[in-house]
Amino acid sequence: MLILIRAGFGSDHLYIYPSANGKFTCVGQHLTGVKNNPYVNGIDYRSGRMHIAWTCRGWIYYEGWDDPADTKHKQHSGPNELENNYNICYAYSDDKGYTWKNGSGEIIADLTSEDKKSVMPDPPGIVAFKIPKNSGLSNQEAQVVEHDGGSIS
Repeated sequence: MLILIRAGFGSDHLYIYPSANGKFTCVGQHLTGVKNNPYVNGIDYRSGRMHIAWTCRGWIYYEGWDDPADTKHKQHSGPNELENNYNICYAYSDDKGYTWKNGSGEIIADLTSEDKKSVMPDPPGIVAFKIPKNSGLSNQEAQVVEHDGGSIS
């Protein structure tokens, strides 16, 4: 089996660590990248609510991208670098990451469902700040949760 890891071409999986049993439990693939990669700014838990914010990085196919020896995806001036970052997205969960809602409170993902529906890149209401590509947006920076529970990246 060949597994290729490429910046801008992936998804995120969420694990929780219940201290009662001291073992990690996989909740599932909570963020799915489709021709992009969700770069998580942070996950915060406050007053029973999990908050997550992320930046998307678009993926551009290039010659040799599927070669396991290729390293162009690691370059800081390659085909899939910061210039392809866009938007700051937000979702929250009231059940430790099993179901996710957008900023308006609408369910956008349910990892407990039969099809294990993940947060996709395009559901309505996840874009907190619309930022176009080539704006200098960095990724995986920081996130805080306001005292009343709102999240800011």
